[in-house]
Amino acid sequence: MPAPTATIRCNGRTGNAVREGLGRLESEQLVERQAGQGTGGLAARPTYTSTTIADHEGLTDMRILVTGGRGKVGSHAALHLRDAGHRVSLTDIGPARYGPQPPGGLPYLRADLTDFGATVGAISAARPDVVVHTAGIPDPAHDPAATIFATNTISTFNVAEAVATLGVGRLVYTSSETAPGFVTAIRPTLPDYLPVDEEHALRPQDAYALSKATGEHICDALVRRSDTTAVSIRPSFVLAPGDYSHTIPALQSRRGSRSFNYWSYVDTEDLAELIRLAAESGTPGHEVIYAAQPDNFMGVALADLLVESYGEQAPPLRAVRRPDASGINIAKAEKLFGWAPTRSWRDRIDPSGSAISTSGRSSTATATSRPTPCWTLPASQATRGPATPTTSTPPATSS
Repeated sequence: MPAPTATIRCNGRTGNAVREGLGRLESEQLVERQAGQGTGGLAARPTYTSTTIADHEGLTDMRILVTGGRGKVGSHAALHLRDAGHRVSLTDIGPARYGPQPPGGLPYLRADLTDFGATVGAISAARPDVVVHTAGIPDPAHDPAATIFATNTISTFNVAEAVATLGVGRLVYTSSETAPGFVTAIRPTLPDYLPVDEEHALRPQDAYALSKATGEHICDALVRRSDTTAVSIRPSFVLAPGDYSHTIPALQSRRGSRSFNYWSYVDTEDLAELIRLAAESGTPGHEVIYAAQPDNFMGVALADLLVESYGEQAPPLRAVRRPDASGINIAKAEKLFGWAPTRSWRDRIDPSGSAISTSGRSSTATATSRPTPCWTLPASQATRGPATPTTSTPPATSS
């Protein structure tokens, strides 16, 4: 009986992308069969599926494709993965750099991931063990709502469908802290409790949050219908080293105002580390985790900030590990993947708000290792009312 084949109907540039990608894959499978390593068909190549990835946990020589490889999150993740010993390739919507490539560059294939054929072509050409999907519109502020929703959901579906079709073992999806809905709500709403964790209900309102929540459901469906495993990471407010000096001082000057995400943020270097850990791990099924730094960007006790900014309307505050905790609980990422974020905004800017060279950066962000910055009051002086954290557990549901 002939080996089963996958038929994908497409025309034009889509068809060319698919034919090129599948043709490359078929030629590589021919070499494998001649060496006695393959059995033919799309499923013939070795993959780290849910039945085998646990045996390779911590492997440092995987083929990893990073979508959105030229974006803020994707570029940092790609370099971190490369430095960890993985064979990394990139895809993005921008044009390739033709001609001789600079030393140390990563392989790049242009693809519009809202085009299913182009998506299959790019993934099949890369032959990855893991796809790290960071591509998409990264915020709700610069595109029409319909464009944001269509771009993010269709591209994520196409990636998941291609991953399932081609037998890729793992998908790491970049979701967002906005998925529960309150961060970018059109009609303002508050979280049920703080710090927020993965058990909080999803109630998205706007197109961006809805697209990210839908992406998580796409990953749920992926693991139900295939052997692929998945991790959805919800990054907080993403800051690269060069972003702090023109972002944090302005935010700190608004003390007493309400915060769109309860003073949380995540550093690109720590986020890249979490992406690597998720890619290498053997967790089954689909896991959703938050990514944020342990501290808030105000350098003030979270309880005090809530009293100052929200008064009696403040969400219930659960127990926190440190007074200046962020509004996001990262315990699940720590437990599942051993993630230990070490950067802080204190490492990136000095008390005047100027950038600090990373060469002299301390590698810890504990509450006791940094003096209270001179441009914020000590928490004891800032308290304007009772702010005792509650250890009661409000009902939490997941959608």
